[in-house]
Amino acid sequence: MKRSIFLFFKKSLSIAFLLLFVFGEIALGEKEEYDVRKAFEQGNVLYQKEDYAAAIKAYEEILSRGVQGASLYYNLGNAYFKVGQIGKAVLNYERALKFAPEDKELMNNLTFVHEFLQDKVEAAERPHWQRRLMRLHHFLSLNLVVGMASLCYILTLLFSAYAVIRPSFRPIFFRRLLVPLASLFVLLSGFGVLKVLESHFSPAIVITEEIDVRYGPSPQETKAFVLHAGTKCSVRDVSGEWILIWLPNDRGGWVHQSGLERI
Repeated sequence: MKRSIFLFFKKSLSIAFLLLFVFGEIALGEKEEYDVRKAFEQGNVLYQKEDYAAAIKAYEEILSRGVQGASLYYNLGNAYFKVGQIGKAVLNYERALKFAPEDKELMNNLTFVHEFLQDKVEAAERPHWQRRLMRLHHFLSLNLVVGMASLCYILTLLFSAYAVIRPSFRPIFFRRLLVPLASLFVLLSGFGVLKVLESHFSPAIVITEEIDVRYGPSPQETKAFVLHAGTKCSVRDVSGEWILIWLPNDRGGWVHQSGLERI
């Protein structure tokens, strides 16, 4: 009897601790959410009072907690623009776009800020067919590309098996189906490889007023050209504290990591 009471007490105590832990976690989560909301509202109040430096500090404090969002990055971008830090403004607008890619007000602000950039980097001129392929590439997601390529591969295997079973189907398969399916598979595979490479070539923004682009990963290397705050580039390689960047006009070089920040 005593053993039964002890086991019951032990089991009840375990359940009590479990409930305390669960509800404690919920309460903690609600408190954190309240603190973040309060800090965000405080940042907005400071922005309305034109205390932009304090507003930036409040928004950055929220980010340091691991909280992200379109409104947070958007307001932070506005605050940085007000204090004249164009690079940080562009960086945070671009980060906001990842959460709200269709936000017109956000895109309008980004377009407006681009008017203040010193570097007017135009994309290199490409043939018409290449531009159309790139538009198609950007339209298709990686998952869709993989799915369509897999479908082409499976259809090719099925048609090949059917051609083995039905010899009369072979002329149709080889003359009308094999080349289109193989061509589409190669094209989609190329899109897939390009998308994977793009995921590694993450975009970045120049955040310092001016940064030297050099021919090699060293301050002793010859300077190729200069970039200014707000210019967008893609990261191609990293060597110690140096980053190989590339621009839409097919120019590139090595810059020190302190001069830019990834989106």
